[in-house]
Amino acid sequence: MQKNNAGCAAVVNERGQMIGMLTEREILRTIFAVVNDSTVHSTNIGKYLDDMLVRDVMISDPKTIYADTDIEQALETMTGWGFRFMPVIDRMSGEAIGLLDERVLAIHVKNRLDRIKREAREKDILLKGLLSETYGVVNV
Repeated sequence: MQKNNAGCAAVVNERGQMIGMLTEREILRTIFAVVNDSTVHSTNIGKYLDDMLVRDVMISDPKTIYADTDIEQALETMTGWGFRFMPVIDRMSGEAIGLLDERVLAIHVKNRLDRIKREAREKDILLKGLLSETYGVVNV
């Protein structure tokens, strides 16, 4: 994850079906839990962390969205649940095909808003031009 500058990774089984999601947040929660665990002696913390496995930290059976989910629904779902990442699966096969990142979603929404604003400005200019024309008016 660090090498790829990714905040999360899908955990899949041998059939490519998502069984979990590994996130920076869950890794940190686990580390902090071990560090703050009064039953773990401070000299053993490193051993606990070295022995930590993906299955110990991953979010099992994460909530997912389908690849054909529209952007507005994806945004609503992610903000509603407070997720920064959301696994994307194929509706038919159930295979994991990607992870939706809130940053990528925000960029998409910003680009869409920019396009809408640009189109509105262009329509406004066109409308003002049409209204300023004197079609068929004869000055007497």
